[in-house]
Amino acid sequence: MAPSKQEDKRLKEAVREILPEVFREFEQRRELALVERIVRVEEGLRAVQERIEQILVHMDKRFEQVDKRFEQVDRRFEQVDKRFEDMQRYMDKRFSMLQWFMGIGFTGISVLLALFNYM
Repeated sequence: MAPSKQEDKRLKEAVREILPEVFREFEQRRELALVERIVRVEEGLRAVQERIEQILVHMDKRFEQVDKRFEQVDRRFEQVDKRFEDMQRYMDKRFSMLQWFMGIGFTGISVLLALFNYM
């Protein structure tokens, strides 16, 4: 059976009355869902931000440790440089003494040879 025009008209009016209410409920639910999503995203961002802060603190500690290690290595190099300088001074003295002794020896031998030649 086909609905009459009057029933059709009443049905359309009923739908027009109910439809805005249904849309309002739908919009409210949609807004609530969006708010819930926003809250979840904000919580996730907060968690990520806290994790990044933890990582940065850890990296700062590691950089401090690396800096301390470099300072230790620098001190060791300074000690080695000082040892080399001390050794160089010692060897310079030894070579200087050896040079004097060799010079005196050659001079002595040359004088003796010259004396023996003239005799």
